[in-house]
Amino acid sequence: MTSILVPSIKISIPFRAGSLPVIDPADPRFLLRLASVTISGQVNAKAARRLATHIGGAVLSGKLVEEGGKLVLLDAGFQFLDPQPAPVAPAPAEQPLAAKQ
Repeated sequence: MTSILVPSIKISIPFRAGSLPVIDPADPRFLLRLASVTISGQVNAKAARRLATHIGGAVLSGKLVEEGGKLVLLDAGFQFLDPQPAPVAPAPAEQPLAAKQ
């Protein structure tokens, strides 16, 4: 198997509406956990405030790098997704107008 050395990896993590993470705007640092792997990251306070009020989904993205033997998500930010509108029931079919004589 070939090993390829890369300087960073671009990642995107989707979150469904209603399952958004809670990040304190006063301290917008966070930890991502995947089994025994921990990745630290930080978003700006504005993104953390918007995350707290957003009702749709969101995608966290950033550049995954190794710093001092630890994984760090740099340039982390959220793309906010608009909530899906509720399905609308179809309108009843209109009856054709009778021809005027």
